[in-house]
Amino acid sequence: MRCQARFSVSVGLTSSETARYRLAQGLSQSQKQGDDSNLFGHVARLSEAVLAHGALTAAGLRPCSVWILGNSFITSVLERVSQLPDGRQLGFRCSKAIIRWLGHNNLRWASVIPTVSRYAKEDGPPDILVVHAGESDLASTTINNLTQYIQGVLLKLRSKFPGAVVVWSQMVYRCKTQPKISQKRLDRACIKINNNVSKYVSDRGVACIKHQGLFGDSPHLFSRSGLSLTSAGKDICRTDIRKGIEKAIQRWKKSHGINA
Repeated sequence: MRCQARFSVSVGLTSSETARYRLAQGLSQSQKQGDDSNLFGHVARLSEAVLAHGALTAAGLRPCSVWILGNSFITSVLERVSQLPDGRQLGFRCSKAIIRWLGHNNLRWASVIPTVSRYAKEDGPPDILVVHAGESDLASTTINNLTQYIQGVLLKLRSKFPGAVVVWSQMVYRCKTQPKISQKRLDRACIKINNNVSKYVSDRGVACIKHQGLFGDSPHLFSRSGLSLTSAGKDICRTDIRKGIEKAIQRWKKSHGINA
């Protein structure tokens, strides 16, 4: 899906109209180049410029900035959406949201805050931050330790970006590199962590995305190695993420007093 802005240019534009036109030009040009980071850079820089002229409120006319940060689970979904008509935008119009994919294979929870902080320092904070990590951590720590660690990171992100909606994409474990651990045991561990973390952070302002369709007897949704999703699995995850972002956008609008 390409973000295309259609604005007519006429003599005598007000400063507000000129600013909105510049923003639309930046979005359109970046999408033509197919560069997510460049696209978001345009949004961040031009939003600052037009804010200085009073053309946009903090969360008014500009599109909502959405970051999707994750491990190979997210990069595999990105590969899939890049092949589909609604593309990396997941079907969202660019006037509504700008989706930025930040894939980091083997992303662990210890790296989440430093990674997000680096991007925020370069481009400013997001309005919505979706995070998917943890599968790599599950094999090297206890359920209780990982549960508490994830809870702590999510709440720190909430505190670090008070104007943003933080969204946790729950874990899905299908790695076959742990032959001594049955898949049912891995599923139970994931479900326990997912439930405990979700219950704790949901009461503290963090949204959650569930991937219930990827649990149980579903070998056709994963590759033989279990390290990646099949096209069918990616489509399920893509749908889950899109629904989660849609709800997060509504929450973000409500928190900023924007009519849906």
